[in-house]
Amino acid sequence: MVIPPKLLSSSSLSLTTATTSTATIADQAIGISLLLGTGPNPLFMALAVPLG
Repeated sequence: MVIPPKLLSSSSLSLTTATTSTATIADQAIGISLLLGTGPNPLFMALAVPLG
């Protein structure tokens, strides 16, 4: 599954603005892993669902 960059940026923005500091740290880790080109990341999918 490939996540469109537009969806990624909007999701990242939502997560950053509407979560606790713990979730923000997790979001930053996700962002780093995505920048490193890991592609579809199970960690990202696992966190994106419960965090909305």
